[in-house]
Amino acid sequence: VFEGVQRMGRILLQLRTSGNMLFRNWGAQITCNHQNQPCIQVSFSLLSKCVVYHGEVEEELQKLCRSLENFHKDWCNHLTNIRSQYYALNHYTSEQVVFLCEWINSVSIKRKPVPQQIWHLLTPIKPDCTLVDIREAFERATETEPMVQDDMSEESEPSDFDLPLSFSLLDVGTECLEDLWEQFKENMSTFLTHHVDVETLGRFLSNLSAMNQKHIKRKIPCVLQEGRPNLVQCPVAELISTTLSFYTESPEHPLPTTDEVLMCQEETTVEEVEIFLRRCLGPQGTASNHQKIYTLVNPGSLTYDVSVALVECFEMLERSAGPHYRLVM
Repeated sequence: VFEGVQRMGRILLQLRTSGNMLFRNWGAQITCNHQNQPCIQVSFSLLSKCVVYHGEVEEELQKLCRSLENFHKDWCNHLTNIRSQYYALNHYTSEQVVFLCEWINSVSIKRKPVPQQIWHLLTPIKPDCTLVDIREAFERATETEPMVQDDMSEESEPSDFDLPLSFSLLDVGTECLEDLWEQFKENMSTFLTHHVDVETLGRFLSNLSAMNQKHIKRKIPCVLQEGRPNLVQCPVAELISTTLSFYTESPEHPLPTTDEVLMCQEETTVEEVEIFLRRCLGPQGTASNHQKIYTLVNPGSLTYDVSVALVECFEMLERSAGPHYRLVM
């Protein structure tokens, strides 16, 4: 049983770090005594919902773990598709996406003040962003969403969890976890009472990016070539100066930020490498008004697993990349 609990904990950490918001307020009560049923109770506090498992606790625990692993794989595929659809999302890790989903909801719907971190995170999308920009971009991102709850809200009593009527009336324990997951995928905004869903965030960031009139069009040094990775070797002591030299051809533009430069180290994650390559090779990025130079600094310090993921991700994204991408390693 303890091994099953450890396995479940690892999967939950993966779900959390990959940005899944359904399992952020989640709990499971496991009863080891075979005489007491149900043996597992899975509860979602924000939804006031509970899914129960009956039978041998070891078997049911493995069944729960397999379900969670499938949900994690399904969520990662969903996030990959969303990132491909909304280029602006590739400026952010999954944890940053969750933070933005929460605070854009708070700022735009609940009219809370904007925390300083939000301005910092939105700078790559829209420098000198204002509160008016945020609210305008959010209004445009949500103006096409169907208001399916309007008619029934007049007749229903407000619930303690601020959930739609169709969910608050469901009996506790009548659903399996797979049913709940399918409902979540089909209508995430219904489940996320304190966040906007990732697709809405993608539309919001795209609208905000479209407002940006400061386009960076860098001149590429003659020693570099477009449409292929440029490999540059230099002493470790000259990493910074060599990197900055790629950007001196366009003195009218500011120095590069983390948008264009990824400083690799042992702690660099697969996700950080992936979203960097998506910014460089993504078709929306290469076809935009920007002409940036993307530099991956010191990739030799990456761990083996991250290095393998780097090669695989590059090979996958380059197939659909435009002929004018600019990548330096």
